[in-house]
Amino acid sequence: MSGRGIFAAVLCLLFVPPGAAQQAGPGEYEVKAAFLYNLALYVEWPAARLQGQRAITIGAVGKDVFDGALEKTLKDRTAQGKPVEAVRFATADDVKPCHLLFVPIDERNQLEKIAKALKGSSTLIVSEFDGAALKGAPLNFYIENKRVRLEVNPDAAAREHLKIGAQVLRLSRIVKDQDN
Repeated sequence: MSGRGIFAAVLCLLFVPPGAAQQAGPGEYEVKAAFLYNLALYVEWPAARLQGQRAITIGAVGKDVFDGALEKTLKDRTAQGKPVEAVRFATADDVKPCHLLFVPIDERNQLEKIAKALKGSSTLIVSEFDGAALKGAPLNFYIENKRVRLEVNPDAAAREHLKIGAQVLRLSRIVKDQDN
């Protein structure tokens, strides 16, 4: 399946109620893992950030909320012409720059610390709790009408020199910095 086909399939899953997805298909975190992979296809990093990198790295901090689904989703996948790998960080203090970093709800109190530590590294932070897109996470998953949705803060992405693809923006709720 092409990258665009996978993106379309994941987007369909994003609009399946989490309970229904668990009965008939992937669960919430399997959908989120697939979406993280697809973001690696539709986000543009500065050329200097990709040069010399062996792989595109998708990190997650804290306990494994994906229950192995992230590694399974990324196995044998490529993005930007490079293999895609999962990286785990036990705590916020362990976090290092990567291409994408998922900050789960259990780590919400650490988001601002993580964002500050990664400032200027062109790491795309993706989270899953209210207000995250205004606290340093350019992308945030949220639940609306029992469905997984995505919100994007283009201002936060621009500060990290990241360009979010139009395919992602069209299907997302846009959140602006409060001072704009």
